[in-house]
Amino acid sequence: MKLVDQRISAVAEEAYGAVRALTGWQGQRSADAADVLRGKAMRMSSRKVAVAAGAVVAGVALFAAPATAEPAPVECSPDLVCVYDGYNLTGEIYMFGLSDLNYADDAFASGLSVNDRSSSVWNRTGQHINFYIHGGANIGDLCFRLEPYGSRNNLGGEGCDNSVSSHYPAGL
Repeated sequence: MKLVDQRISAVAEEAYGAVRALTGWQGQRSADAADVLRGKAMRMSSRKVAVAAGAVVAGVALFAAPATAEPAPVECSPDLVCVYDGYNLTGEIYMFGLSDLNYADDAFASGLSVNDRSSSVWNRTGQHINFYIHGGANIGDLCFRLEPYGSRNNLGGEGCDNSVSSHYPAGL
């Protein structure tokens, strides 16, 4: 029985260490995961203890994500040109075909117009795409050209954040 107690304590300490590593918590422990596991483990088999320890680590990892984490980019489908209302390919997305000469008649899922609301873009086509500002129903002023399969994470760097009105393949 003493060997089982030592093994249970070792598993509980390992779980505690994993919780600390995942969360970066450096404070003193009091009634922490290892203590809880140690108390409950006395009534469980070794296999159940390992499962419980894994569940604690997984639970802490799931709920202990930093609040300042960047949202993940929203995937743009192949062969399309996508514009995003957020930087770094985040926020609402609108997926276009190869060209659209007037964003004013397109809307994000929220109902907001795509026109003059793009902060990042992703070209998933095999062609260079020109992005225009001040276009309305016509091709306006060229803001930038995006290479095939390329993206721009911040259109402010191009001087056209929240001002893109249309796009068209270069050379057509």
